[in-house]
Amino acid sequence: DAEDIVYHGFRDEGAGLIEENDPVGGAVRNRADALSILEDTYAALMDMLDLAKLDSFELTPEVICGLHKKPMKTCQVMSCSTPKGSTISYTNIGVTRQMSRVNVVIKSKDTNIQFCPWDEVDEELKTFCSRFNVPILDAASSNIGKLTMNC
Repeated sequence: DAEDIVYHGFRDEGAGLIEENDPVGGAVRNRADALSILEDTYAALMDMLDLAKLDSFELTPEVICGLHKKPMKTCQVMSCSTPKGSTISYTNIGVTRQMSRVNVVIKSKDTNIQFCPWDEVDEELKTFCSRFNVPILDAASSNIGKLTMNC
């Protein structure tokens, strides 16, 4: 379970957390790839926690893209299992969808949901960052909500 992974790590063979036949579902079925993705994600989380500990921190699109790049490193190009067989998948990492000119749509039987169009992503991201930074800067200047972490 998640608690064992936190305490023992992803590659602790003695803990028996991830068997050779795991994972049994999802697009990533290769154990080594799955472990690398977990390690990349953990490294990005540690980077975010380090940023949160800084006395002065401002979230920017560049910071978000840099943080996004780290957990996506392993899965930028990989073989994935699909119901129709294996396929090669490529993911743009460390850039916005405006740079790659990609729209994202979630399709279901009943409806389609389109995320922000690619040509509006950078402006939306700047707006998000400015809205995020106001309460963070206010909390830092008034010393309210001092972040404490037990890592």
